[in-house]
Amino acid sequence: MAMRGSRTALLCAAVTGAGLLTAGAANAADGYFAHGYGMQAAGRGGAAIAFTSDAFGGANNPATIAWVGNRFEVGLSVLQGIRGAKREGSVGGGIADYNETSDRHYFEVPEMAFSRQVSDRYGWGVAMYANGGMNTTYHDNTLPEAACDPSSTSMERNRNAFCGTGRLGLNLMQVIIAPTFAYKLTPKMSVGIAPLFGVQAWKLYGLDSFKPLSSAPDSLTNRGNDFAFGYGARVGYYYRPLPWLNLGAQYSTRVYMTPFSRYKGLFADAGRFDIPQNYGVGIMVSPVPELRIGLDWQRIDYSKVASNGNLPNVSPANLLGSHDGPGFHWSSVNAYKFGIEAWPESRVTLRFGYNHSTQVINRDAVTFNILAPGVAQDHVTVGFTWRFGKGSEINGYYLRWFSHSLAGPSILPFGGTETLRMHMNALGVGYAVSF
Repeated sequence: MAMRGSRTALLCAAVTGAGLLTAGAANAADGYFAHGYGMQAAGRGGAAIAFTSDAFGGANNPATIAWVGNRFEVGLSVLQGIRGAKREGSVGGGIADYNETSDRHYFEVPEMAFSRQVSDRYGWGVAMYANGGMNTTYHDNTLPEAACDPSSTSMERNRNAFCGTGRLGLNLMQVIIAPTFAYKLTPKMSVGIAPLFGVQAWKLYGLDSFKPLSSAPDSLTNRGNDFAFGYGARVGYYYRPLPWLNLGAQYSTRVYMTPFSRYKGLFADAGRFDIPQNYGVGIMVSPVPELRIGLDWQRIDYSKVASNGNLPNVSPANLLGSHDGPGFHWSSVNAYKFGIEAWPESRVTLRFGYNHSTQVINRDAVTFNILAPGVAQDHVTVGFTWRFGKGSEINGYYLRWFSHSLAGPSILPFGGTETLRMHMNALGVGYAVSF
């Protein structure tokens, strides 16, 4: 049975990996990181560092894999994202004002995890999961030609919001494959490690008006999909000092990615877009057997990656794509994840969660972030598990991002104030089996 389960897991891993590479990126919650990995964690608002009930330790805390047993799970989330931007008070009586909502509202994101108990002390597994959230598609008829070309008097709307031609937008998708190894140091304590292998895809279009401000203007925009590959590692610690108390901690290094060669004129340091280091701690208490309460804190250091954190002060002396050049000016994020499970060992388990993160986008960088308006900070979740048959279960969740907006001064010559807005819904369902 274990061998059959391993073969099934490998086959599904191949299918899921292909799906991850073609999925749309819209699961932004804590910056462009997902709010949680695994259907169970997703239903708990992302709280997972001190839980040992699923096989996604490679994404949450590698040390927990020593306690999971033999398990395979696969899931799919469908996200509905409403993202938009507007400009008000521009020069010339508001000639460059606009109010627009990004097209393409639905995205699908699959995930997969597998764990195997080798002995009473040692376990291993693999998790495949995705990050995203930087995805927009704006129209090509947002601004009149006269707003962008001083020599023109035409009011025909044939330019996008950045005065480029054609549609304006981008898409980022990150896939992480995390083989995981965990060992119980004592009957109450374990440690784990997960090498992280990253693949990311990037596409940008409609930014041709910025070519004079790029270090490589032919590698700035409209170059189709480009791919980058990289590596990092996640380590974890888990401790169960009392039957009703679990503690956990994890640290993930930066995932060092190869540069996007087709977009070396966009990102700082000739196209480099690393995945930032992140770390966190978690606690789970079970005051009665019918109830588990979890709380995680996670820090994501976006500001320490140049393309994310640098100021968007584009100028002839500070060109896009140059060494330590302009970025999106994202702040590092503190994410707080609270989750409750009711009847965790029964045929039906119910979950509730809440996630709050600090604002990732700075007000002085609203203009660049029209392309990636991930301003949502608060969301709630509900979830469930239905167990049936011999070790089988269905897991699911629903998530609601509350509407949020952020305004700041435009850095474009038009002047005025630009406002980003966003709200999202997500629905996920998955199948898992313990064997």
